[in-house]
Amino acid sequence: MIGPTGTPQGNRPTAYLRAVFFNSADTYLSTSQVNIPAGAGVWQQLALAPVTVAADGYVVVYVANESPMDVFFDDVE
Repeated sequence: MIGPTGTPQGNRPTAYLRAVFFNSADTYLSTSQVNIPAGAGVWQQLALAPVTVAADGYVVVYVANESPMDVFFDDVE
């Protein structure tokens, strides 16, 4: 779980996969995010839940690590 200032929660790093949705006028619509799950330290597959978008626009997808722990993301596609 992501802490309020990027601090790790327990032994879990503050890291995630996030998608941010905007309409064609660059107005923010919504965010979808999946956090590194409990049991981190082994290979994990992260996937966002399906999202239905009602208007034309674009999505920004990225991975992030806001904790002092090392987190490696591989095969991002």
